[in-house]
Amino acid sequence: AILLSRKHGAPLRYHSTWLRDNALDSKTRDKNNGQRLISVLDIPVNTYIKSASLDKKGKNVTLKFLPQEKQVKFSSTWLASHAYDKKKNNSKVWLNPDLKTWTKASLKRVPIISYKTAQSNKKLFLRWLKSLHRYGFAKMTGCEKKSGTVIKIAKLFSYVRETNYGKWFDVKSKTNAVNLAYTNLALKAHTDNPYRDPTPTIQILHCLKNSAKGGDSRVVDGFKAALHLKKKNNKYFSLLSKYCSRFEFKGKKDVHLKSRFPMISLS
Repeated sequence: AILLSRKHGAPLRYHSTWLRDNALDSKTRDKNNGQRLISVLDIPVNTYIKSASLDKKGKNVTLKFLPQEKQVKFSSTWLASHAYDKKKNNSKVWLNPDLKTWTKASLKRVPIISYKTAQSNKKLFLRWLKSLHRYGFAKMTGCEKKSGTVIKIAKLFSYVRETNYGKWFDVKSKTNAVNLAYTNLALKAHTDNPYRDPTPTIQILHCLKNSAKGGDSRVVDGFKAALHLKKKNNKYFSLLSKYCSRFEFKGKKDVHLKSRFPMISLS
């Protein structure tokens, strides 16, 4: 193994087999697409590093492996960004550091952008998308008041995953509605489509016309709620994360969806 010393932070350790397996030379990876050309079985079990050298600027590390007599070069930047020997969080419950929990009091401003800005300014649009990822929701204004506009919005950054509802669907008040969304009743805080596997990631809601009173959107931070429950009653938190609940949706046109998930999923 080798140790890579840094100006800031503890040294990073890399095992010889890992380094050989992740070599970036043209015989290990395709130079056009970067995909692997060897299997780990092609690497001798007794592989070890005979020598390691760092260039004068500290930008590149050159390694020589035996018994294959193979020389490989890594950039120190690449090694730092792919480091795996780091201090680990041993807690079974943690949040990705990119995510931020919030409350009504702590979230001072809803992330917002206009549709025109999202189209024309990639830098501001990326900032908005990062806010969407960080907080779980964001707002876009100035969208066309046409059915299907959500598809145009989605295509700015991703693709649409079609479901039994179609690529998109218009929510209208209907008699004998198969879903509460098709009524003028207020929807309580909920997670959408738990009967679907996999569950939806980003959902886009676009208000075209509101003929009833009200219609405000209410959003809740599920991560904050889960962490609050864990702090207040760890036993109940464990029950909701260890045991599955059953979810089901029976619609028209032979649609019958079922799934089993814990209320709180842990990675």
